[in-house]
Amino acid sequence: MITQKYNLDLVPSGVPVIVRVSQYDSDSRTIEMTMYEEGTAFTVPVGSVVTCRGTKKDLTGFEVACTFSGSVVSFDIDAQMTVFDGDVPCEIRIVDTNSDIIGSANFILRVEQTPLDSSIVISSTLLPLVEDASQNAAIAQAAAAQAVSVLSTAVKSVNSVLPDNNGNVDVVALPVGGTADQYLVKQSSTDGDADWETREVSLTQPQYNAITPDPKVTYYITDSNVNPTTASNVTYDNTSSGLSASTVQTAIDELASGKSTITYTTKSITTDTGGNIFLSNTPNILNVFVLGVSGERYMRLHTYNSSIYGRLFDGSGNVQASTTVTIGIISYQ
Repeated sequence: MITQKYNLDLVPSGVPVIVRVSQYDSDSRTIEMTMYEEGTAFTVPVGSVVTCRGTKKDLTGFEVACTFSGSVVSFDIDAQMTVFDGDVPCEIRIVDTNSDIIGSANFILRVEQTPLDSSIVISSTLLPLVEDASQNAAIAQAAAAQAVSVLSTAVKSVNSVLPDNNGNVDVVALPVGGTADQYLVKQSSTDGDADWETREVSLTQPQYNAITPDPKVTYYITDSNVNPTTASNVTYDNTSSGLSASTVQTAIDELASGKSTITYTTKSITTDTGGNIFLSNTPNILNVFVLGVSGERYMRLHTYNSSIYGRLFDGSGNVQASTTVTIGIISYQ
């Protein structure tokens, strides 16, 4: 262990003290500073905390603990203090038991550059060194070309989301499928849980039960310009009837050719405060549909036990009270 001794005043004046060390010195030198106050020996207060502080070339600092006895402050040079060559401004800082801070005049820690850096490869002969340098240059050139190729196709960002350290970007894709006029509906607060759905009115189970206990037929009018008053424009489900007809008009014609008597009537009904209509004593119903309603509204119609139930909504799904609706009823005798 090498001990280097210096005098250091607490009051800055004149040429700063220069402490000379070698680059990469570590725990091999002890620096002893005899402290003065304007030329008079200064006794460090008992119980003080003393450190040596400085800032390196990379603008990061160090602070090492010091010991002291009377006027002499000592510290060891460590690797953080000598990692860079050149002049490093330093000071001795004393914090007494009252937390009062005393800083010394700056001194220079002059780190002499090492003649052989630890990153330099030591060669045995000159020729292998030249050959290795040429080979390494070729490898570096190939690596640079590969890096340019990879970067040209790399993902820079997706919707302003930058790739992670592995070059991956976490994105949530839309679900595939769906049909025309469907829209995505979030199922919860979890990402990526949207599903394609057809727009319809949302009802609770009690609300649904209040309309009818056993729905049979549902018709919608969503455009005030739609005019279904012509029976040939109204589709007919022949699944359970055994008829071959696919419209109301052809079903009537088909039934007319048989033994049954087909009756077609219309009813104008005003919805109640809940937007509902109800017609009882309407037996043998073949079909029921909306003939007319003002504005952009739609109605759900249901038949059950010779009765007709319906509820009227606007385009936003709100029930329409006190509104007159005309419905067509086709039945047989």
